Amino acid sequence: MSEPIYIECHPKKAQLPKQVFHTLEELAAFINSCPNVYDRKLFNADLSKLDLTCPKGRELLMQINAYTEHVIWPAEIAEQMAQRLESGKNSGLGIRGIHQKGYTGKGVNVAIVDHVLYVDHPEYKDNVVFYETGFMPSNTPKDEAWYHGAAVSSLLCGKNCGSAPDAHLFFWAHFCYNHEKGVHDARLQNPTLQKIIDWNNTHEEKDKIRCLSCSWGNLTDIAFEERQELFKKVEESGCMVFGGCYGIRRGRRSVGGAKRDLYSDAADNLQGPDNLADWPPELAGTCLIVPRDQRTFASYMGGYMYDELGGASWTYPYLSGLVACGLQAFPSYTQQKDWQDKIWQDLLSTGTKDPRNYGAVTVNPVKFIEKMEYYRALENKRLAEHFGKHK
Repeated sequence: MSEPIYIECHPKKAQLPKQVFHTLEELAAFINSCPNVYDRKLFNADLSKLDLTCPKGRELLMQINAYTEHVIWPAEIAEQMAQRLESGKNSGLGIRGIHQKGYTGKGVNVAIVDHVLYVDHPEYKDNVVFYETGFMPSNTPKDEAWYHGAAVSSLLCGKNCGSAPDAHLFFWAHFCYNHEKGVHDARLQNPTLQKIIDWNNTHEEKDKIRCLSCSWGNLTDIAFEERQELFKKVEESGCMVFGGCYGIRRGRRSVGGAKRDLYSDAADNLQGPDNLADWPPELAGTCLIVPRDQRTFASYMGGYMYDELGGASWTYPYLSGLVACGLQAFPSYTQQKDWQDKIWQDLLSTGTKDPRNYGAVTVNPVKFIEKMEYYRALENKRLAEHFGKHK
């Protein structure tokens, strides 16, 4: 299935106007216009004339949360910012080590439902085997890429940024936010979930979609319960759902964490959010901490973008890709009943424990893959013994 099955269209990359800052006061005004730190992003900006090494400049620089490689920095810090962006392509925790062993999600189908995708980004274009547009408001063009789709796609199956760089990607583009009520309307996305169910119910085991990454959804969404029922059917069809608030009721919780050793690829802990201290122990004990901060991903403008403080959106594609690598290591895992719940327990049991995380564990890709290899070896041993008895 390496050849594309269906690509509805090829949305063009975003063309954003140049933003030129002549003084530190102008940069400060921009930052102050974004009270939410996640909105302090620089896309196509020129800061080359600014002194960002003086005390005031350094203070302002620290308040910039994200930037693309299109940003022009002062010469004094240009190399530092480029190195930071390059380092952020590696999520750490030893993920590249399992790729070097050959576990890249190869042959595993994964899916994302998100905003319009820049399909032709070199980071993941060879992975996209299916692209279709679902509901879009009349004022939302289908042929113009949005920020979020490129980011989550690259974090799942990007060649440089992804946790499963060889997985096959099915992508459905939707925009289902109800601005009037300030929530998502699940009824507009549900037809896509049904398509995933139909695909899995009409294809062989090897061609089924195994992981669905949904970096959206809240308990207050319109038709929330209806969507939860469809998620259940998605899993019954052989796919594991990440995000969409689905895992909470099944004891599958994940939160984003920051690297304790910034930019390291060591299988080390992540620092979980402070509010884990307020969780009941029985809930914290079912929670995985997943890379979220200091990440670099594909930009919908082309090139890459670095994000100092990420959100939950970055955790679901990471987990989807890691599970895809695990299923490549041991494809027969999906033959078990409720394999999705079992594999979550394997992620928990192989995770890295740290009392500073109040019972939650940091996902450990190396140990998780070793567990999948162990299962495969057991199966091969049983098969060998079975056929040995019947010679």
